[in-house]
Amino acid sequence: MFSIMVLFVCALLCAFVCMIVTQITLKRRALRHFSLPPQRNWLLGHMGMMGHDEEGLNRIDTLIGQYFHSCAWFLGPFCNIVRLFHPEHIKSLLSAPASITFKDKIFYGFMKPWLGNCLLLQSGQEWSRHRKLLTPAFHFDILKKYVSVFNQSTNSMLEEWHRILATGQNTLDLFEQMSCLTLDTLLKCTFSCSGHTQGKASQYTAAISELSKLLVQRQHYLPYHWDWLYWRSEQGRRFQKACDVVHAFTASIVQRRRAELSEKKERTGEHLEFTAGYKRKETDLIDLLLLAKASQHGSTSDEKGEGLTNEEIQAHADMFMFAGHDSTTSALSWIFYNLAMNPDHQERCRAEARSLMHGGHTLSWEDLSQLSFTTMCIKESLRLHSPVLALTRFYSQAMSTPGNRIIPPGCLNCIGQNFAMAEMKMVVALILSRFQIFPGPGPVRRLYQLVLRAEGGMNLCIKAINESESSKSNRYHHTQTPTFMAGRDLQEHESMFSRLMERHRSKRKRFLLHRLVVLSRLSPGLEDRSTVAGHFEKLNLRLQRSRPGEDITGLLLLYPQHTLHATECSTETLLLILEDLKNMEETPHGGPLLNPKILLVSHDIPTRHFQSWSHVFLNQGQVPPHTLEQGLEEVLKHTLNQIQRLGLHLRNHAVNSPVIPDELVKDWSNDLPPETAVSRLLQTEMLLSPVHYMAIYHSPQHQHLDSGHVFSSARPSAV
Repeated sequence: MFSIMVLFVCALLCAFVCMIVTQITLKRRALRHFSLPPQRNWLLGHMGMMGHDEEGLNRIDTLIGQYFHSCAWFLGPFCNIVRLFHPEHIKSLLSAPASITFKDKIFYGFMKPWLGNCLLLQSGQEWSRHRKLLTPAFHFDILKKYVSVFNQSTNSMLEEWHRILATGQNTLDLFEQMSCLTLDTLLKCTFSCSGHTQGKASQYTAAISELSKLLVQRQHYLPYHWDWLYWRSEQGRRFQKACDVVHAFTASIVQRRRAELSEKKERTGEHLEFTAGYKRKETDLIDLLLLAKASQHGSTSDEKGEGLTNEEIQAHADMFMFAGHDSTTSALSWIFYNLAMNPDHQERCRAEARSLMHGGHTLSWEDLSQLSFTTMCIKESLRLHSPVLALTRFYSQAMSTPGNRIIPPGCLNCIGQNFAMAEMKMVVALILSRFQIFPGPGPVRRLYQLVLRAEGGMNLCIKAINESESSKSNRYHHTQTPTFMAGRDLQEHESMFSRLMERHRSKRKRFLLHRLVVLSRLSPGLEDRSTVAGHFEKLNLRLQRSRPGEDITGLLLLYPQHTLHATECSTETLLLILEDLKNMEETPHGGPLLNPKILLVSHDIPTRHFQSWSHVFLNQGQVPPHTLEQGLEEVLKHTLNQIQRLGLHLRNHAVNSPVIPDELVKDWSNDLPPETAVSRLLQTEMLLSPVHYMAIYHSPQHQHLDSGHVFSSARPSAV
């Protein structure tokens, strides 16, 4: 009997395991249409393969470069996700209606004891209702009133910087400085009170910092994901204690303000509610939330005609303090890091700011719209070092990526983005008008926690500017689209390419930059491949002489039987190069190149892959062949990614000669597109020849080709 029971239990266990395995397999099979990176093993999937430090973030950069659009990702046996990288894919999902969009309950659930039922943690119709009530609180008429707070808090911090410099210290942790600054401005704008965060931290601000650190620690320690264990641990008790401090502070202010408004209403008989016409001179966020109940006919009306409860206001206020503190601190810190690494851009921002101050130390709301170059630098820094590197969303219905169907609009953007942008513009302009920022004594390593931080702090050097020095910076005041060279030291920044670009800056700013990638076969009768290299070298020289101030950069790969040529140049030069290829294609007896096909035409690109034009001779067996089982789209994406990585290699090794040394070619063999891939792409019908392309380009009815696409005989497919 006992043996029968044992067999029965074993059978049940086997059935249970089989059911779990089947369930995991079916869920993963649903993502089979997405690329799948190598896994740690079948059970754990990709868990723990990335990381939050510099090395882990570099692995993520490599993953994006390899898979380009998206890939499947398995976090253990039960959590299967799709990682989206390309902006067009991400935009379509972030534009999905709020009614079908839901947030990650695991990580966001950790914030629930602190932030309550706030907008950040809400989904669906509940999110829509609260978003309508809160949106007027961030109207531009309201934000204008916060400019004086930004001026006051920033100048107060800068006075402290002068005192620090007087002691002989010139290195500051910018992350710590920006953290104190943003907390101070948020306290004033949210509660109309100062926690003296730029001096000794108050109990409230200390509790906010404590909560942020504890959230990160819980996220990274898997056993603490279990509530029962976490709330019985030392960290759980510390988290609850800090929550009590924050909640008590917020609740006391909300209750007192509501009582004041009720008393005023009884005393004056005035019907107080916020309808974007509330004209109190000093209005903070708590007042606006208390008054967030408009008439049934107003644009901010609540469907039920109800406002927010004390608990809801408290939750939203706590959310603003959390989201507005960490994210803005991270953004400002990395902005100053990028400006320190790019002193020419820093000088232009400084000149732009000082041209608006007229010798003073404050800016107005109207001045912010005049900081065009500073705004571009801020956005470029946000692109390079985004405070939040990933968002997790779930959907209640199947979603499609571009090419299948259109999703109705309803973008879930950040409600406080205008507040944050105004604060960042103000802080950057005020600091640069009085201080220079230089790289610190050591390298800066990225560390991703709740937001992107710097491991060991963002240590940068500062120097006060006197009036004679600041007047010299006015000569840098002209606007251009900035392109920061992230992650490089000053020696790399002062490359030959950088100096040439600076020399021709005033002439070159009228040129738009484009990228052309062409594949072709070498003529069977060609005796020397250097003939092809010489042809394009002479062509580039002739075009540059006819167009002073323009640089033509790129890379020509000369295989035994094929070529791959990437060129970066202006619009007119691009057309002349295509005309040269067209003439070569139409030569009766054939030129050195046969059957040229256009792999990519990308217009108005923000930055170059290559510092100069160069070529390399590749011999048989020097480049590993591509996997024949790869689909055509995978071959295409992989080839374009390899071209980009070759540009990075050339830039990092400061290769400026026309011929790339053989020893470097050996080191980069894995990033060289295989000749078999070039041959396979040439055999497809999706690519246009220069003759066909130019005929379509000059046809008025086909102006849509000017869009940065890979061109197909049927339709363009975006890359």
